[in-house]
Amino acid sequence: MKKQNGNKKFSPGIFITAAFIGPGSVTLCSYAGANYGYTLIWAILFSILATIVLQEMTGRLGILTKNGLGSSIKIAIKSILKQRLMIGLIISAIVIGNAAYEAGNLSGAVVGLESSIGELKVSGYSIYPLIIGTLAFIFLKNANKGILEIVLIGLVLLMSAAFIGAAILSKPSISSIVSSLVPSVPEGGWLTVIGLVGTTIVPYNLFLHASKVTENGDDYTISEMRKDLYYMLPIGGLISICILISAASTFYLQQIPFKSVGDMSIQLEPILGSYGKWCIGFGFFAAGLSSAVTAPLAASYAAKEVFNWEKDGKYFTWMWQFILLIGVLFSTFGIKPLLIIMFAQITNGVLLPVIVGYLIWVMNQKSIMKNQTNSTLQNIISIAVLGICLMMSVKSLVSLF
Repeated sequence: MKKQNGNKKFSPGIFITAAFIGPGSVTLCSYAGANYGYTLIWAILFSILATIVLQEMTGRLGILTKNGLGSSIKIAIKSILKQRLMIGLIISAIVIGNAAYEAGNLSGAVVGLESSIGELKVSGYSIYPLIIGTLAFIFLKNANKGILEIVLIGLVLLMSAAFIGAAILSKPSISSIVSSLVPSVPEGGWLTVIGLVGTTIVPYNLFLHASKVTENGDDYTISEMRKDLYYMLPIGGLISICILISAASTFYLQQIPFKSVGDMSIQLEPILGSYGKWCIGFGFFAAGLSSAVTAPLAASYAAKEVFNWEKDGKYFTWMWQFILLIGVLFSTFGIKPLLIIMFAQITNGVLLPVIVGYLIWVMNQKSIMKNQTNSTLQNIISIAVLGICLMMSVKSLVSLF
């Protein structure tokens, strides 16, 4: 790898992949497969393609302007009132929301450990949240030493091996998978669709990516950034599809009720033998830990952009420590992870069109992007993604109420 200003280039795409393949993805993909079979695989494919389109824009923005998404929005908005409204939206949707996500991330990692190696409690409370939170703290504290990237790569590889292995050994119907590529939504399935979209196209990843690409130095090119996304994000999509396939083969086709991811590890045992609980348990643990690391970091980057904090300064550090602490405390209370995760992801999907709309607007501001504004084709694709996300959000609200 090349060096720039003494810093080794890393893969911003690994952060994005590790962030969206969290407990939310595992839970919702499992739920989708268990309740609707292979029908919603198309929704995952759409989400990955849309994520590539949107993350390419944030990466291009960061490389060309050397600013994150939050800073660019502030520059583009001249009105102080509108700036404050936008800052309020970012803080509420990204920073406050990430505190809720963090509880779900840690709770998900706990579920993975409990389903594979059993419970570990003191005075009736699980100590896994504290253990996992401590691990996340150590990784975040040493982020600048290259340790974090190595950890995230390892976790993504662990998830890949666990869930791809589970999908292959479940012996899925290839013809049914192919037919699921044609978009269709079964009765009552709109909330699940918007959840799948919301857990893949993550608003805080848009802020994280725009900021992280600037740390690779001045010689990090748009071409390199695109190759990184084109390699890493499809891996995340493959993991999500494999989770759905294994859940469909286990629950939907055998008409077994799906209540929790813990049930999934148990029900896979007839297919995978004793490896079933290990595959799902450690896969879910890896998903929870990777997202437990990236969510606080993303919140810090988003806040840094809107408040002009220094990277790794005291406020930046306090922010990710606060998010992590809140997650540890809330996940220790014993609230059902499934409810926390699904609520957070559906909310994420509803907020997504607002963030995407602002991103498209910024990418068309010549005062920011100069001669690198979106092309006509890029605008057509991104506006189509925005329209589909908006339509799905409206559908989910109608279904909810």
